[in-house]
Amino acid sequence: MTRRIPCLLLALSIPALFAGALPEPTPVRAFRHLDKQQTPSLPQSTVMALHQDELGLLWIATLDGLASFDGRELRPVSGPGAPAFGALRTISTRPAGGFYVGATTGLFVSDGSWRRLDTEEAVGSLVGDGGGAVWMVGRSGKLWRLDDDSGAGAWRPVDLPDGVERADHLQIQDGDVWMAHRGGVHRRSGGGWSPAVVGEPLPSSPSAFLLTANGDSWIAVGSGGLLHGEVGAETWTPVELEGWSGGRIRALAQDRRGRIWAGGNDGAAAFGHPGEPFTVWSGDNGLRREGVLSILPDREGTLWLSANGYGLQQLVSEEWSHRNRWEEVDAPPETRVQVFGIAGTQDGEGFLAAVFDRGIWHWDGRRMHQYGAAEGLRENVRSAVEAEPGRFWVGARRGIFEGPAGGAFKKTFDLPSGFVYGFSQGPDGAWWAFTSTAGVLKREEGRWRTADEINRQIPDPNVRDVLWRGDELWLGTMRGLALVKGGRVETLGDGDPAFAIHALLEVGDEVWAGGFGGIEVWRGGAVDRLLTLEDGLPGQTTYSLAMAGDGAVWAGGSAGVGRFADGGWRVWGVGSGLLESECNHQGLWVAPDGSVYVGTMGSLAKFDSGVDPLVRPELELQWNPRPPDSLPADQRSIRLAWSSPWLAPTSIEYRTRIPRLGDAWSSPKADDSLALENLGPGLWRVEVAARFVGEADWTEPLVAEWHVAPRFWETGGFYGLCGILLALVTGCTVRWRTRRLARRAKELELAVEEQLARLKILGGLLPICTHCKKVRDDAGYWQQIEAYIQERSQAEFSHSLCPSCLRDHYPDFEEAVVGAIDGRDDPPIEKAPGPL
Repeated sequence: MTRRIPCLLLALSIPALFAGALPEPTPVRAFRHLDKQQTPSLPQSTVMALHQDELGLLWIATLDGLASFDGRELRPVSGPGAPAFGALRTISTRPAGGFYVGATTGLFVSDGSWRRLDTEEAVGSLVGDGGGAVWMVGRSGKLWRLDDDSGAGAWRPVDLPDGVERADHLQIQDGDVWMAHRGGVHRRSGGGWSPAVVGEPLPSSPSAFLLTANGDSWIAVGSGGLLHGEVGAETWTPVELEGWSGGRIRALAQDRRGRIWAGGNDGAAAFGHPGEPFTVWSGDNGLRREGVLSILPDREGTLWLSANGYGLQQLVSEEWSHRNRWEEVDAPPETRVQVFGIAGTQDGEGFLAAVFDRGIWHWDGRRMHQYGAAEGLRENVRSAVEAEPGRFWVGARRGIFEGPAGGAFKKTFDLPSGFVYGFSQGPDGAWWAFTSTAGVLKREEGRWRTADEINRQIPDPNVRDVLWRGDELWLGTMRGLALVKGGRVETLGDGDPAFAIHALLEVGDEVWAGGFGGIEVWRGGAVDRLLTLEDGLPGQTTYSLAMAGDGAVWAGGSAGVGRFADGGWRVWGVGSGLLESECNHQGLWVAPDGSVYVGTMGSLAKFDSGVDPLVRPELELQWNPRPPDSLPADQRSIRLAWSSPWLAPTSIEYRTRIPRLGDAWSSPKADDSLALENLGPGLWRVEVAARFVGEADWTEPLVAEWHVAPRFWETGGFYGLCGILLALVTGCTVRWRTRRLARRAKELELAVEEQLARLKILGGLLPICTHCKKVRDDAGYWQQIEAYIQERSQAEFSHSLCPSCLRDHYPDFEEAVVGAIDGRDDPPIEKAPGPL
């Protein structure tokens, strides 16, 4: 069974009830979960070991089988010899390619296929050296070696160093085997053991062992103790884990930033650099409260932690953190928060955030305070500001509330309907508020009133944002922009309601107006350009804008958060650190330290500008499986499948090209397979390239070539035979036609001769009577000349009178006949009685 994992599925853990003050405003980290609920194809809920192979695939060893994950699909293994079921406890790299999987029933070897090797006991720790041998610590503590993993050899025990009663954990480095035990760490090189870090005996057997690239050893012991030993050191250095509540450490790893990670039995994790205090994360930071059994930093820069009974957690981004729960005893676990307006406090150390249906959060730089229904905020809130030190104004549904820090709030302005979206202080120090139904409000003599002289002139009373540029007041409304100057209001643009303005920001000599459709950039009183989704904006609609100290513009949109710098946008959304991709109106604030706070539909999110992004590795394309080199004559279709393992939740798209059908590439798609039908004989070639969605650069093409065998009637021999048959048929046809034409020619020749013979009969002297004009034939008989000629030719005769005979023999009819011939209309001649 397979299960496709949506690349943008991000589920953050809900922390438990806060026991006291938190050291940071947004403690919950950006974890993605792969458990049996999210991923039914996971073989079992308890993951014992993790491994990323040379192709980038993640391998997941559970208490009931093995699975792989390429960033999109999680697939249980299958096939002959595969560890499809049973308890698996460890995975280790096979130096010659592939990997080993240790189980309670033996050792599984993956090197393009699977095979199972029997072991003397259940596998504990496991490594392979560069010489092809496999080293194993059994559950009893014995050390075993197998010289050949092909299955031909046998396991043999290996003597331990003097004074060492049992082995606990193995590591491999440069072909040397390192062994951790209660007495310290020994290294085996050249057939003998030498101490690496000895010191005093450990208080208990090591529960985890890590050997870093520089040769330092890290050992976890007891109930949470972590020791660091440098190469050649004679003593162990304890690591400070202030606030550790994770119990015994079960997993150790080193990430790409060089930090050491430790995971505990009770669901906590700690990380840090050697010689520095470690940071401790627990359930309040989004970790599962069950035990961390393994930790894997992947090549993409994310971190995987397996939880006892709850599958996997992936730390997808260290740049983003969240606060996603209101501190309320009776709130159900699935409750989430919707954060709108965010504004900094006057001391520059904290901020206020409007939590829509709860109240406001106040971060004072050290701890988070909340004000809700118990403090008098019983209406939905959209904004908050510290107008005076220690005194807050809250924009809510149907009015404005005011109250001191740590005290109760009371309503000071009633709005018949709608919201108070936010507050702004003018250049003269006067405070203004903008609303959804009553235009703008102005505070005068300690009271709020509607600015009627302005509201009567604006295109719409739903004012979404205001911006002061000197003595100019720009108003963004649901029907476009309005400019207030000297008490007069000028409507900018055509007031098109299709482009409502949600946010305004001054950027140099420009005004950026974000709303439905993107961002209008105004310069010199006119729209200079329009930024849209195609330009890289985080969604079709922009709800909030802010500028950082480095000149970068931040935008909160309908599909994430974007940062505009150096002429381009970088966008974060679900899958790259956010809990919810939809940002809220006025929900964007840049702190003095460069941190960016964002209000979304699921949390208060914080972007830490101090986290340096890691260098991203290149995408690696591979066939899955590799196509054949040839197809038989009776197979005229093929299905190609490929993958580009990428464990970070970033979308990848592909394009294909088939040179035999054309030089153009296909349009980019997420599909990772291609079916070809009705293939003709000969050589076929398919090229596939990959890239991250939204980026321009493609990988080098992955190429598949195969030959389609021709059928008999598609071979050269068949065409030659057809040529011979065609020549024979043509020859026979020509010969038959020639004979037929010859016969026809003979028939025509005979007919001509016959006609000529007849014509010859009419030749020569022909006796004719001078008076009656009869002729005498060859037999001596006299007959009419007409009959004579008709018998000897094809001529036929018709009778008439020539003019002289008509005149000589029928003079009575001459005039009538001649008149009829000339067209004269003479009366008819009466016929004479009797014969002529």
